[in-house]
Amino acid sequence: MNKYGIPVLADLPGVGQNLWDQPIFGIEYPISIPVQAQQITQREALHEYLQEAAGPYSALNGMIAFEKIPPPLRSNITSKALAALKGFPDDWPEVEYATASSLGPTGGPVGLIEVALAAPLSRGNVTIMSAAASDQPVVNMGWYTDPASADAQIAIAGLKRVRKAWSNISAIVTGPEIAPGPSVQTDADILTYIKNVTIPLYHAAGTCAMGQKKDPTAVVDSHARVFGVEGLRVVDNSIPPFASPGHPQSNVYMLAEKIADVILQGRSASSS
Repeated sequence: MNKYGIPVLADLPGVGQNLWDQPIFGIEYPISIPVQAQQITQREALHEYLQEAAGPYSALNGMIAFEKIPPPLRSNITSKALAALKGFPDDWPEVEYATASSLGPTGGPVGLIEVALAAPLSRGNVTIMSAAASDQPVVNMGWYTDPASADAQIAIAGLKRVRKAWSNISAIVTGPEIAPGPSVQTDADILTYIKNVTIPLYHAAGTCAMGQKKDPTAVVDSHARVFGVEGLRVVDNSIPPFASPGHPQSNVYMLAEKIADVILQGRSASSS
């Protein structure tokens, strides 16, 4: 802050730190069944949605599932990585699987099974490059940087697990693996592929963590008020101190409703 001439109102070292994210990547195959991208161009699909709120326009294509990496893939994970993962509760999943589809370069249907890390140990951060609010923030996602290399090992195991899943639905596959491709077999090559194609799942959390005032990493209190700054609250997915193993939309709805209620109660009390 001082570097860019911005006055410091509250010295909170946790601001922008502790970035949790759930990186996602996948495996693609050409398939024989119709996909959503083909169906939504049909007049019948639009009619079905407008009249019945049903059909391909009414929902994202695909399904999701969660699990811990099972044996025998788990036996390939180092003891150091397994020890690091012990920091999560026993019922906390390590990976999320999601299916999706698209049209390939030739216009044919393509299926995608994706892997997201639900128990990431790597942490990133968010900072600034200037005092101008119009300048984009500097975001370091920190993917695959944890000291135990647990995220990388879980990611490799997840990709192998998805390859097994594809082998079980080979009846709908019409050609060789598109990505990463049959030549990508070693753990090193698999990890290189994963790092090259990983994208955010937009579930980032933790950069304005809620906690007690005595915690140097905490930014807001249980009412989402920023420590040391009067009249300022943060109410979004940055205030949970960790990313929950799933999709945070309902969590944020709950959080926003709770804080809105706290604010309304405070106003009511002050006006009575």
